[in-house]
Amino acid sequence: MIEFRNLTFKVLILMVFLAAFCVETKAAEDNRVRIGITVYPDSGKEMSEQDAQLITNMLTHELAENKNIRVFERWQLDAALRELDLGHNANMDERTIMEVGKIVGLQYALIGSLDFLGRKESRNDLIIIRGDVTTVEEKYAVSIRMLDVTTGEVRLSFAEDGNASEVFTNFQSASSRETGALKAQAIRDAMSRLTKRVSDALTRESF
Repeated sequence: MIEFRNLTFKVLILMVFLAAFCVETKAAEDNRVRIGITVYPDSGKEMSEQDAQLITNMLTHELAENKNIRVFERWQLDAALRELDLGHNANMDERTIMEVGKIVGLQYALIGSLDFLGRKESRNDLIIIRGDVTTVEEKYAVSIRMLDVTTGEVRLSFAEDGNASEVFTNFQSASSRETGALKAQAIRDAMSRLTKRVSDALTRESF
């Protein structure tokens, strides 16, 4: 009987400890900066769903390492869109983002945009053994802005250019290249620097 009481007492102590731990953890989470990554396809079709997802994933991976930031994932924002009865709206303007952010409980929203800067093809027919060689280059600019959900103020703004290239011989065809592959490569190139700049700025910024 005494052993049973001792066991019961130990279980109660453990439950109290776990409850206190959960409360402390919740409080710590509440003190984190709440940021949502609101990168969506644009109406001009420059940013596809695949592009938006790539930028979102790279930002999420980088910011998730920062213990002072709570990153809200895309599915949470999509749920808020459904609550607004907007569905997957391809034209996510700042007003809509602010409405979504308030529903989810965001303090800030990271907004991404993509611009095509040009495509260049250069041909070199001096290589006899391999035949004609064509180098295809594409360049894109990725921009990230941080919007204050309450005031609409832009708190941070960054941009980086990304480049990608591929070499084709006369035995290959540039059209045989996977559609969007150079674009994705250029986005990764830009984001490799952009994510670090955003993370560093959020670490230094006093919110």
